[in-house]
Amino acid sequence: MLKRITLITIALVIAAGSALALADGPWGRDILKKGTVVNLEGTLRYEDPEWKLETGSGSYLLHFGNRAYLSETGIGLNEGEPVSVEGALSGDDLVVFSARVGGKTYRFRDENGVPLWVRRGNKTNCGDRSYEQRNRRDCEDCPGRSFGLKKDRRADQHG
Repeated sequence: MLKRITLITIALVIAAGSALALADGPWGRDILKKGTVVNLEGTLRYEDPEWKLETGSGSYLLHFGNRAYLSETGIGLNEGEPVSVEGALSGDDLVVFSARVGGKTYRFRDENGVPLWVRRGNKTNCGDRSYEQRNRRDCEDCPGRSFGLKKDRRADQHG
């Protein structure tokens, strides 16, 4: 019995540690709430497993979002390649709305910061509305539609 309790305790400690490790760092939604929308240009730098944008004014960690969606876009990211990014900036974290790489623009979020990959679902977070009501494009009052980004916090450049 003591052996079983010990094993369960160890499993719980490992699970809790894993959850804390995954929670490390800001989430895209948190950056959106605090951030300002900017347009930045620079070059890509890869620091396993993350991409950074190097500019004359600093280095920014790029948050593209869902890795499966990133792969689906077909975007080719290469170290040292020039890139132009529109996104929400908070500190050194940049949530990518769109990126222009190799002469092509790739979109990851809409102008309100809503991830494009979530639009594929049933929008079940819209309460007890019917399927048709949930899937209207103007479902602005749905809890999942806004991440707190205010259009008046948009900026053309980051100084």
